[in-house]
Amino acid sequence: MDLVNRYLQAVEFWLPTNLKRDIIAELSEDLHAQIEEREAALGRPLASAELEDLLKQRGAPIVVANSFLPQRYLIGPLLFPVYLLVLKIALLGFLVPWVLTFIGLVVFDSAYHNGWVAHSWLQNAESLWGSLWNSAFVAIGIVTAIFAVLERFQPKTHFLETFEPKSLPAIRKTAVIPRIGTSVELAVNVVLAVWIAFSLTSPVVYDSPNLRITLALHWYLFFLAWLAVVLVSGAVSATNLIYPYWTRRKVLIRFLSECFGGIMFSWMLSTHIVAQLSITNLLPERCAWLVSRINYWGARGVPVALSIFLVIAIANAWIHLRTIDRAKYSACIPSPTT
Repeated sequence: MDLVNRYLQAVEFWLPTNLKRDIIAELSEDLHAQIEEREAALGRPLASAELEDLLKQRGAPIVVANSFLPQRYLIGPLLFPVYLLVLKIALLGFLVPWVLTFIGLVVFDSAYHNGWVAHSWLQNAESLWGSLWNSAFVAIGIVTAIFAVLERFQPKTHFLETFEPKSLPAIRKTAVIPRIGTSVELAVNVVLAVWIAFSLTSPVVYDSPNLRITLALHWYLFFLAWLAVVLVSGAVSATNLIYPYWTRRKVLIRFLSECFGGIMFSWMLSTHIVAQLSITNLLPERCAWLVSRINYWGARGVPVALSIFLVIAIANAWIHLRTIDRAKYSACIPSPTT
């Protein structure tokens, strides 16, 4: 029955979250009734090839999923779930970094901030809305145009309607957090916490005969912030060892911790954190110039750094929430039987 469970998993991927439980339960009951009927007629269990034929007759997972959904007309009932998935990915990958970069520029780039505050809120809102709408329109338009072309070729090629049951992905056990990964994560957090704690004793973060790096006077604020982030992450990892399942509270705690760490790191880049740099065989004037370049490009890279941190935090939260949602309806897919 593993092949049936993989088939049900493939079907549920294309279903809306609020309908997955009921539809998968109905489809599972129907499939097992068909299998039992055929086995009763044959007087023996179905062979692997016979089970594959039954699933082929039932149809490709995306076609079966669409048969349970209300009729849609924008792209077409067959391509519409794929269209929505690609559209979400395009908007997330295009618009979210755009918004985060804009926020980073306003907060951390003084020239951009001065230009922003020089205009009225109405003018800024009009400019922001126009730019955001243009970006969204381009992203939606490109994706829609591609799927409009695919819609014209699908009836001729039937490329989405043919599938091989053996090619279905294996059953994913995403509800349980692997303890090996959690143990490694906890060990890394412990090492980082110890390193940060020892680093709090001096602003010199690296000292060797050939290189010495000294941070600015406010360096300890950022180290304390990172220590707090590492301790929170370590606490979540320790909890996952005892209770290896994601909950919305743990997802929220980790998300806020990652956002806080990203904001503090970006703020550090904007405050000229490197105070002094000493390199063997390099003149002090050259070292001072190098420090100024590091601080300058660090400040210029604040929007990019902030965007990367926030995108990673959002992606991690989304993955963990999907794991929680999947665990809620996993009971609809029966366990493999021997």
